This record gives sequence, C-alpha cells and structure tokens, in this order.
Amino acid sequence: WQQHNDAAYKVTELLSASPNATNGVLLPISAQLANDLWAAEQKVIYGQATAEQALSEVQNQLQPILDQALHQ
Repeated sequence: WQQHNDAAYKVTELLSASPNATNGVLLPISAQLANDLWAAEQKVIYGQATAEQALSEVQNQLQPILDQALHQ
C-alpha cells in the first residue's frame, strides 16, 4: 500500500528503517497484552466501551500479573 509523495508515509518508512527502531522489550505478558489490546480496540470500534474504559480494563487485568512477574 505504498503511497507516493505522502509525507506521513515517508516519515513512517524513515523511522522504521532507523537503526534505533526495535520491537520493544518482551515482557512476561507480551502475548496476553497483544491479545487484550486487540480485544480492547474491538470493543471501542464496535461501541461496547470507550477507549478509556477498554484500556483501564486491560490495565486492571494485567498490571497485577506484570507486577508479580517483575518482583519474583
């Protein structure tokens, strides 16, 4: 879906090609976080929750798990 002469696309491509671009740190809950963020996005898209509600739910579910894993 390459866009020609699109400034936003150009910046995105430059940043993703940067030697400093990474996928981020893998956390003990990375897979579950990805799934839960996708589900939260779907709730917002389909009007089942606001973004704040959906993200708060994800945080409330995963923060205790992350805290426990990081403090072992």
